Amino acid sequence: MQTLDPHLALDKNSIQVCETMYQPLVKYSREDEAIGACLAISWEVKQQGKEWIFHLRKGVKFHDGTPLNADAVVFSFLQQLNPAHPYYEEKFFYGRYLFGEVVDKVWAVDEYTVKFILKIPYMPFIYSLTNPAAMVVSPEAVKTFGENFYRHPAGTGPFRLLSWTKDGEVVLGRYDDYWGEKAYLHSL
Repeated sequence: MQTLDPHLALDKNSIQVCETMYQPLVKYSREDEAIGACLAISWEVKQQGKEWIFHLRKGVKFHDGTPLNADAVVFSFLQQLNPAHPYYEEKFFYGRYLFGEVVDKVWAVDEYTVKFILKIPYMPFIYSLTNPAAMVVSPEAVKTFGENFYRHPAGTGPFRLLSWTKDGEVVLGRYDDYWGEKAYLHSL
């Protein structure tokens, strides 16, 4: 496993672990091949597919105890797309690949509403938002740990990091403040 930062996860093991610790705005169901709510409870598409407005789930906390809000979502995208962002890194190429040619602007409309303006109408945008590069990270954890965030992850998923040894063993623990149905297992 290479990283526990979903924006850098490219290998299968990293992605699988990140999917238990982080969440995107929407999720893809393989069973019915449909997009469903996750961190966003609803969304609107306007301007013939150029404007996307997401309404966030309230009461969600990151593993570090900070609240999920629109600013956190904006941070997670701008960190990958805007070279002027203080936590931008060149190695966030996958997010730029998915969103760089499509997203023109992203901002917080209010505490629980995020708006994306696309450069072109792009209906597959919603499917792109199910990718690990679209998972929302804790801005406070990124600010605290900087480029070492991948060793100190803070997402909103049902599991949180307990330990990651040098030999690659990762132990995850159930996140008891998870907003959804609590995980059956206490650790993985």
